[in-house]
Amino acid sequence: MTAYPQKESSAVFHSFLWKEMFLNNGLTNGIINAVLCYFLSAEQSDLHNYMIGTLITNIILSIILIYLYPVLIRQKLRKDPQLSIPYTKDNHLLLAAFPDNGLITQIILILICILLPTLLTMGLIVCMDVSEISQIQGALFRGIDCAVASILAYYLSVVFLKQKQ
Repeated sequence: MTAYPQKESSAVFHSFLWKEMFLNNGLTNGIINAVLCYFLSAEQSDLHNYMIGTLITNIILSIILIYLYPVLIRQKLRKDPQLSIPYTKDNHLLLAAFPDNGLITQIILILICILLPTLLTMGLIVCMDVSEISQIQGALFRGIDCAVASILAYYLSVVFLKQKQ
């Protein structure tokens, strides 16, 4: 017998969330996009063209994932009755800070999923003082960028899913 069934349910959900975010979505998406970038890019590209390509990738990926993940998450939650999203406006800062309008929230989530990974990638490139991107560097940075975008989109989709139901 457990004294705190809600905490146990929350632990099961968070275990599911971390596995889905990092292994099933982030890692898979990062590897696929890194391989695509490797085979579709030139041997050397200048920094400007690479960052434009990264921004375009993030825009497309974020729009697709913010609209796709809620559908996939709902299916997984229906299959496993043990899982329930523990987030409410009372216990999660993001839910409390965002408006109740679904369209405005989705636009904000898409912008977050575009800007944060792009800024992270730009920061990594600036820290490494790279002026030209090789094919391998481009694939590595794109893989990290897309993995972060995927993880972020999945987390935000889970947090805001209950609000949309």
